[in-house]
Amino acid sequence: MSVELTVILLVLSVAITGFAVWRDGIPRPNGKIYWFSWKPFFMIGLVLVIIFITHLVNLAGIETVTRRR
Repeated sequence: MSVELTVILLVLSVAITGFAVWRDGIPRPNGKIYWFSWKPFFMIGLVLVIIFITHLVNLAGIETVTRRR
């Protein structure tokens, strides 16, 4: 994957994470039940952010995995 595509996907996953945190933080009116939770989107977005940051670090030439021999 190229650096440009990785940065675009990183920005998109940060936006998804931020939107999910914002929507999950909106206070509910008393007695109203929401049938949809934004927490899974927050967790998926957070995992994607970690993956893309690790990928960018690897593309920069820093090895993040130590391999046993």
